[in-house]
Amino acid sequence: MVAIKSFQHEKEAFSQRCQIASDKAVTGGYLLSMLPGAKRAGFELKAADINGGRGDSFSFNLRTHKWADFNIPDHKGIDVVALVAKRENIPMKEALEKLEADLGLANPAPVLPKKPSKDLPQAPTDGPPTKEWVYTDQNEQELYRACRWEKPDHKKTCRMRQTVQGAERVPLYLPQILNAKEDGRLIFITEGEPKADLLWEWSQVATTFAGGVNGYQPALAKWFIGADVAILVDSDKPGRDFGGRLSHDLIAAGVKSVKLMEMPGAKFEGYDLIDWHNDGGNLHQLQTLIEQIPATPGNRIKTGPYDVEVKACFSRNDLENTTMKYEWLIKDSFRRGQLGLICGPPGCGKGFFSLQLSAYLAAGIKAFDHWEVPSPSTVLYISAEDDEVLLHNRLHYILHSLPDDKKEAASDRICRVPIQGRINICQKDQSGVIANENMDGLKRLISKVNPDLLILDTLARFLEVDENDNPAVTAACGLVEQIIKEFDCNVILVHHTSKAGGDLVSKKEQLNAALTQTAIRGASALSGCIRWAMLMAPLSSELAEKIIGPAAKGKNPGHYLAARVAKKNAGNAETICYMERLEHGLLSKVKTADEADNLPYDKEAEEDARALAAEVDRREVNGLPPLLASKGPREVFGWGYGRIQDAVSVAEELGLLVKIKNAQGRGSYLATANSQETNA
Repeated sequence: MVAIKSFQHEKEAFSQRCQIASDKAVTGGYLLSMLPGAKRAGFELKAADINGGRGDSFSFNLRTHKWADFNIPDHKGIDVVALVAKRENIPMKEALEKLEADLGLANPAPVLPKKPSKDLPQAPTDGPPTKEWVYTDQNEQELYRACRWEKPDHKKTCRMRQTVQGAERVPLYLPQILNAKEDGRLIFITEGEPKADLLWEWSQVATTFAGGVNGYQPALAKWFIGADVAILVDSDKPGRDFGGRLSHDLIAAGVKSVKLMEMPGAKFEGYDLIDWHNDGGNLHQLQTLIEQIPATPGNRIKTGPYDVEVKACFSRNDLENTTMKYEWLIKDSFRRGQLGLICGPPGCGKGFFSLQLSAYLAAGIKAFDHWEVPSPSTVLYISAEDDEVLLHNRLHYILHSLPDDKKEAASDRICRVPIQGRINICQKDQSGVIANENMDGLKRLISKVNPDLLILDTLARFLEVDENDNPAVTAACGLVEQIIKEFDCNVILVHHTSKAGGDLVSKKEQLNAALTQTAIRGASALSGCIRWAMLMAPLSSELAEKIIGPAAKGKNPGHYLAARVAKKNAGNAETICYMERLEHGLLSKVKTADEADNLPYDKEAEEDARALAAEVDRREVNGLPPLLASKGPREVFGWGYGRIQDAVSVAEELGLLVKIKNAQGRGSYLATANSQETNA
């Protein structure tokens, strides 16, 4: 029996040493030196064979550390130690000792006893949590909570409670993490919220992920780009696996440096920061330990556009799997992760339109009463045309035109940056179109804002290439597409149209030409590179009167605009949206004469409907009794029965009001559509 225990102990010790050495080889760059010709494809390294030539017959999984050479069936293994043994043709024990020596692991950690535990029931969750941690986005808007229940003689119970359905996973204390990254402070990542809180008590910057090691997702690494990170893992296999995956993802994402550490003096398996602190560890000792650990710099594994997983690209997947849902920035119009263009003649209002569109996207409400917005987005608007005063004044009026309950949230999601001077992010030289130092600066700015949409106004100032040079334009757009891929965002370039429409459009035939892709100025390659194009054209007074009707009579040339999405890679063709310029330059959608003539109700009924909706809304806001649908409008406005019927009917058709039955079952009262959604 003793011999069996001793053998098992040695086996566990050997397995643990192999895992530690393999983790260190992957995260510290040793594996890449073994495979000099390897290319990354997803979570795998591809090479020609176990010696690391260029090819794809050999595969090493960066998460599981399993590998295989598909040319030779028996060439497979479970870690870097097995890979060294196969390459050197030596036993596993010698391979481990060689790898440990190369990695500087002269004193392998001993096998730890199991952590003392009792067979206890889970703590009940029927009462309030013992502790809660709130996870927010970068604007401090709550996304979800991590809840913990603790009770004597019970195991802890942990649950997540969603505040925003389908919310993106984020690190704990995200706003503080982003500020610390900008200030160049070291960021600790722990396994679990209590350990992060202990570090904050020591005035250190710390974070974790809801769900511990199982709650981590590779996409979370993006929040640490450019940061110095120290990962503190528990002394067990799940902790080491987590540390290996996380450090690799951070290095690949482009952090400044990574340090990975287990707490010293572990007495049992699962020993962590809190156990170490209970045994007398303090901040000064932690800082000393961290300083002694060599940092691994962020060195992304470079891949080219053709480094793909071929098996996943065959159309058997298209045949057998169900269709995939599109993700929209603008519903049924502009897909996420795409390059777009807003195009129009000089002075037509492209910049104002782009800012107003940004506000609608940030607020998450219908844009210009024409384009649906699925969810609020963060927008980074960089203008090389307008100064601080102009941007401030425009956004002041735009934001105040939004509903009261959307203004502040929208203002927190729009970052507008006026810039001057030589701001081009690429240029042409003898080798072709290349990114310059301004591109690095732009990427640093993007990483601070983390936008869903980046707007560059105007194209000519940012992409310093001949707009009529097809190869140059293609290469410049390729650099912008790299931004889209790297930061998982959309980009809109603001650009000018050709002379197809002129400064003012005076004929319908001319309008059709001005709102098609052929009106985009410059090389045809630009139309080919973009996935979405919005064309704009100002109308002459005569054409506006023909299209809009009597309401346009006497208005100045250019008072009315036409806008249309002329290109997109999904969804049906879109109709023209006609807009007029209001006070302060605000744009508002207008109906055409044909649309007005075909309305199923008259203007007086619409005015009554809107007045009735305003009164219902006022009552809801002030907590007053609701209006009965049958006689409430008579008491307030003195209307007759027929007029009440018309007003209520039109209000329902416009989506302004709904009728809700009384709880007693007698009659109905009026409520706003928004209040009905809230109550539901």
